[in-house]
Amino acid sequence: LAMAQHYKNETITLDRIARFLGWENQNPSGSLPPGRMSQTLTGRLWTSKSFDPTVLTLTHFAAPSRLPFAEATADPATFAPVAIGQVLGPAWSSHWFRVAVKVPEVLDGEEVHLLWDAGCESLLYDEGGKPLQGLVGGT
Repeated sequence: LAMAQHYKNETITLDRIARFLGWENQNPSGSLPPGRMSQTLTGRLWTSKSFDPTVLTLTHFAAPSRLPFAEATADPATFAPVAIGQVLGPAWSSHWFRVAVKVPEVLDGEEVHLLWDAGCESLLYDEGGKPLQGLVGGT
């Protein structure tokens, strides 16, 4: 097992680990500097086949207040297209998203992950309203 050299100043080690992971200043379009894409863990995972906007449908509903699942999702017409990276607000407001992904044939048999960082606390539901996973994002 390789260990990172531990420095007297712990922040040096933590900074080097963060740089290796590659998440600092990462944005949803995956724009690492072109020549450095393969030099971080993120760059090695974020390949050209990782994001294809033609396979993703993302819609959004800005709820007027906290709503239960059934009420928030009752009318599909309340959901409108939203862009990745679009800023939503104000703070402490409630937003609902519908995400539909068509997995390309090139990924058949491979493990597929969706990177979701809304910069806030989120709760993932299945289509029937069953809570599946809590999410925390942002830095």
